[in-house]
Amino acid sequence: MTKKEKQVEDKSTHTQFRETGQDLPEDGIGSRLRAAREMRGWSQSYVSDMSKELDIGRKGVHRTVLVGYEAGHSRPGAREIRILCETLSITPNWLIYGSEFAGGSEHKAMEAARKNGLYSAMRMALAIAVLKPHERNAFQSLVLSMAGRELGDRKLSRLFMIAVAFANPGFEQLKETIGDDELMSRDIHEVLEKMLEMEGFGGDVQWGNNLDFGEKGTGPITGEWLYPEPKK
Repeated sequence: MTKKEKQVEDKSTHTQFRETGQDLPEDGIGSRLRAAREMRGWSQSYVSDMSKELDIGRKGVHRTVLVGYEAGHSRPGAREIRILCETLSITPNWLIYGSEFAGGSEHKAMEAARKNGLYSAMRMALAIAVLKPHERNAFQSLVLSMAGRELGDRKLSRLFMIAVAFANPGFEQLKETIGDDELMSRDIHEVLEKMLEMEGFGGDVQWGNNLDFGEKGTGPITGEWLYPEPKK
């Protein structure tokens, strides 16, 4: 394929995305760079200085260039992506695709968890809630900074109120199931641990494991668990 043919093919792919209303993965590079930087509390000047320290050629990424990347006026090349990923401790996959699992290489068991629906959002929220405090804080800082830029302060506060509206009926049902009147005041780890230990509260499903429940999801169940039971 000649260079001209390659350019035509790239332009055609770009047009197809635009016609279907889909954003290209690289459209979010600037916002992800800004989110990673702000999560660490670093200024653009500091990131630029750090990039020069990590760059073998000591050129790094100039602050004004980084400003252009974050604003979406330009995109980093291969050298700049490598240096910025090293500086911000992020991966090229996440920077370019917004996910560590580019090109559909993610395990099929996680597909249901990553669908853009309310059930999926709740699954992810609970998964983040059970992490260690420093891990949870890192996720929350990144997610809230990106959500804030996406919605603005007013709509972000409304989003939190919507979460309360969703949670209240669920809490009432859980109080009846678990028999705990002080459920809402307890630590989330304590509540979830109690729920996870209850026989029959949930069930074994093909989310987060390597099990195969058959084409209709009714078995026979084959395969192996993806994650072993953690040591206490």
